Amino acid sequence: MGSETAALQSKPEIRALFGLTKGLPKPQLELLTVEAIQTHRILVDKADQLFQALPEKDKIPEMVGSAQHLDYIRACMEMHAQMYATNTLINILGYIPKVPAN
Repeated sequence: MGSETAALQSKPEIRALFGLTKGLPKPQLELLTVEAIQTHRILVDKADQLFQALPEKDKIPEMVGSAQHLDYIRACMEMHAQMYATNTLINILGYIPKVPAN
């Protein structure tokens, strides 16, 4: 197995969150996790809206991106960074909390 495959199969986590949340009462940890999930949902929607607004030529990965394409890439970067934080909080909490719809 190549190093890229191994990296993709490992759990995406932000190790610093383990120390930052150490000792937090379960209700506060759950609140942070719910907020992280809600934030991730917002960022997914933003990235999707930016993707849908791209001209067809910019939806092809091989094309050089326009400023609009770079906005989409930035939104995806934010979304994936938030996903790592969210996954880490879920791992620390030990379960996926119920989250109301946005």
